[in-house]
Amino acid sequence: MFYPEKVEKWGILLSKVVAYFSEKHERRYISKHIEYNINSLRERFCEESSDILPYKIEVEWINTDEIESYLQGDNVLIVKMKNHRNQSKNLAIAVKEYVPNALIPTARRYVEPLLMKAIDYVVSKEFLKRDTSAFTYFSDVVKVEQNTKDLVEKVDKIDEQGYLTRILLSEYKKLGLLYPREPTPETYNETLELESKVHALVTKKPEEKVSPEIRGKFIKAALVPVAREETVEKGGIEPHLAFIKNSINEGIKTFYVVAAGKTNIILAKTVVNNVEKETDLKRVYEEEYTGIFREKKTKMYLGILGANMKNSIY
Repeated sequence: MFYPEKVEKWGILLSKVVAYFSEKHERRYISKHIEYNINSLRERFCEESSDILPYKIEVEWINTDEIESYLQGDNVLIVKMKNHRNQSKNLAIAVKEYVPNALIPTARRYVEPLLMKAIDYVVSKEFLKRDTSAFTYFSDVVKVEQNTKDLVEKVDKIDEQGYLTRILLSEYKKLGLLYPREPTPETYNETLELESKVHALVTKKPEEKVSPEIRGKFIKAALVPVAREETVEKGGIEPHLAFIKNSINEGIKTFYVVAAGKTNIILAKTVVNNVEKETDLKRVYEEEYTGIFREKKTKMYLGILGANMKNSIY
């Protein structure tokens, strides 16, 4: 069986060995190491939400401080930059150029600009958090302005529960079907509304209720949190099934069924199974993973139910 990621890793190790013998090979090792770090994490992001980062990165060295990037073919972003002889700084500069050019590239112009800037910042932190020197350099260079700071904090909270990629960016990437139309205040407002509702979900108190639906022109989605106390007390999963069925009739196209904790996950999976049996919705994504829920590492679940909407922006 062929494992391209292992071949790439061995290639980097070989480049590291021969780097001792020439400057050319040293530069090649540095570029391949940057590419591997970014491309391997890119794959993880795309597993959480397919094609949110459709481009791989390739690094080419130039002798000026100016950074250039361009798309080669359909899926490679070439980043041309100066080798600073500091791998952490090189990584930070590459990520700074890569993320705003590769993250939901055709859809991003329809996301409210300050919100998109906040998302870029949080995603960039994910690429850099294992290298504290790279992150420090990045945070010193990319200053978070006051009008973006609140959004960064909100997106950070959303990301803690794994919903940045799995919910926000999953919905936002659909807006790429509008490309190359001009963005409108309507698309901006709907992207802000979704962010606001997801943030309300991740920060709500146990007894607090949140409005789960977005009935926009471009975003038609609903959040379906499944929690044991409300499920058991209100007669099993029937209220969730009734909510989803009513929402389908009102034009909602996508449902994000979420849960935290072992018992709630079992209930959430039951909801998803029953919805598939009783409606035309299909399970398009399902995952259990670890997130931060009420300040503790917790087993999380997300099941996405959707109609057949290929090549449609509603």
